[in-house]
Amino acid sequence: MSGGQPARAALADRGAGRRAGLAVLVALLALTALGCVLTQIVHGQTERRLLQQRTNEAALVLHQAISTVQAPLLAAAGVADLPDGSDAARALVSDLVGEQRSFAAAELYELEATEPLWSLAGPSQLHAAGADRVREMFVQTVAAPELAVIPLLEGADRRLGYAVRSAGGTRVVYAESALPRRTSGPRAAGPFAELDYALYLGDGSSQQDLLYASVAEVPIRGRTASSTVVFGDERLTLVTTTSVPLGGALSHQLPWFVGVGGLLLSVLGAGATDRVVGGRVRAEQLAADVSGLYEAERTRNVTLQRSLLPRRLHPPPGSTVEVRYWPADTDGQVGGDFYDAFPLGGNRWAITIGDVCGKGVEAASLTSATRHTIRAAAQHVTSLVDVLRWTHEAIVELEADTFCTVCLVVVEPAADGGATIEVALAGHPQPLLRRTDGSVGGIGRHGTVLGLVEPRIHVTRHRIEPGDVLLLYTDGLTDAPDDRALSEADLARLLAAGGAGALGDVAEEIRRAIEHERPSGSGDDAAVLLFRIDGSGPGGRPSDGVERPSTDAIKIGASQADQRT
Repeated sequence: MSGGQPARAALADRGAGRRAGLAVLVALLALTALGCVLTQIVHGQTERRLLQQRTNEAALVLHQAISTVQAPLLAAAGVADLPDGSDAARALVSDLVGEQRSFAAAELYELEATEPLWSLAGPSQLHAAGADRVREMFVQTVAAPELAVIPLLEGADRRLGYAVRSAGGTRVVYAESALPRRTSGPRAAGPFAELDYALYLGDGSSQQDLLYASVAEVPIRGRTASSTVVFGDERLTLVTTTSVPLGGALSHQLPWFVGVGGLLLSVLGAGATDRVVGGRVRAEQLAADVSGLYEAERTRNVTLQRSLLPRRLHPPPGSTVEVRYWPADTDGQVGGDFYDAFPLGGNRWAITIGDVCGKGVEAASLTSATRHTIRAAAQHVTSLVDVLRWTHEAIVELEADTFCTVCLVVVEPAADGGATIEVALAGHPQPLLRRTDGSVGGIGRHGTVLGLVEPRIHVTRHRIEPGDVLLLYTDGLTDAPDDRALSEADLARLLAAGGAGALGDVAEEIRRAIEHERPSGSGDDAAVLLFRIDGSGPGGRPSDGVERPSTDAIKIGASQADQRT
């Protein structure tokens, strides 16, 4: 009996040990399973967030690429109504038509005439579809705010058509881009090589709206992200997926490491998870650092932008001038809007505002050259036509792949307190003149832009009385897409309502109207210049100039600066 008791005790201790070991094993296996689940969740969230971020970046690149389609058509439409506009429009697009070029075909139509005035690499697929299809294009183009996108996706020769109505509304510039004959192709090269994608016309993802895809089967299955891009009167929907772990191989394989590692990796799972979470935090910190670099670059660009504008304006004596400048809020690059007011001698003063097409360093150099050329030319010639022709020749000499619009006004104060003004427009919107009785109307006669074709400029003369207000502005106010623009009627209403008071109050009303229409910011620069003859006449005290403050940021939507002079 005494010998059996130790044996039974040993068996009991062994059983307790096994039970304890089993309990520990179960606990550790549960911890391992929990670690696997948590790491899989973190990995999935990280992958979804990074995929959406990459999709948004690809959509931004796509949005910027759209301008290569719009710009030549808009330029051609801007000259199409001129007496020699047909040839000028043809010259602007001819180098872009042909195989391996931007457009497969291009045509110019008289509105409502189904036969084109000229055709390049034609006839177009639209014209081949018949007169009814051409008329449908006319209806869509008239209704479109700027660019009409015409889907021609039937059959093997799939194309997208683009139509822009001329400034005078009598002609339509039309072009087609050829789409790939098959809807499946290789992934994009470069920074988005890890993404598979499908691109649709419109907000949906139906097969008939598919433009191109890097996968054979659509719609794309599994984890996807999408983003939409405005394209004329249509939208492009980009849907992406990836089989490559965007968070890195470690994030992708970590759940397997945790599961296979057993007891040891169960203990280390928390540390590994912390490492993954720490990697996410580091990635977000890196994104914040990159955002800081973008903000610093934007600050430098704003500083450069202000250096392109005059620090001091010199309006005529006995007058008031108020200006505002709102840079675009899309990429932080230097814009091309400018303004100026300076004396010419002999009781004459010049007021000007303009807009260089494009952004960045090239636009900045052209902006500076344009403004200073206008200043220099106006000191040597009295004809506004000659001043703008000199400016056109200077732009051509720079060989810049862009153009600009200019509104030039010369003011000659009269002894009775009023003034005579001359107005010349080079592709620029008409200034608005508010009379003291509250009536508002556009003045000046439209001319061609500078830097593309030999300019056609017309000078008109007007008499303004004390208290009359002149509003000059750039098309960033009126050309925004998606019904986010202020119309000329809106500007006229604001000017009529507040023009009798302080000009600064009118400018603030315009700013508030922009904020209302574009709460998330604007994709184009905008500038306004308000000028009023106060009635002291040419014998009044000479103006000391209006100095622009050094810092004056005012938010528009999320992050748009208002430069006040």
